[in-house]
Amino acid sequence: FSVVASEMKLLADQAKAATSQVRGILGEIQRGINTSVMLTEEAVKRAAAGKTRSDTTQRTIEEITAKVEESGQVFQQVIASANQQQLGIEQVMGALQNIRQASQQTAAGTRQVESASANLTELAQALMALAERYRH
Repeated sequence: FSVVASEMKLLADQAKAATSQVRGILGEIQRGINTSVMLTEEAVKRAAAGKTRSDTTQRTIEEITAKVEESGQVFQQVIASANQQQLGIEQVMGALQNIRQASQQTAAGTRQVESASANLTELAQALMALAERYRH
């Protein structure tokens, strides 16, 4: 019986030592789990901050895109306006050309009238000279 009791005491001591080792291992596992939980929570916080930054960046890019599109439309309007002004200038130049031609034609007509008037004056003087001869 003393041999069995001694063996049981030895087994009890070994069980006690194994229990201490298991507690130590479980403690280490618990610390590892706690560390993992903290790291996971930190990663979640960083991911949330990253998403917020990403959302802000996306909104900024969308705003910039809208402004670029708006600028493109304004540029198109400026080009259309410049084209209309160019057409207007061409029309004014055409009208000025017509006015110049009309002025030249008027000047030529005036010269013809002057020439005809001079001829009429000469003819009138000749007729008056003839009339003077017949009166005398």
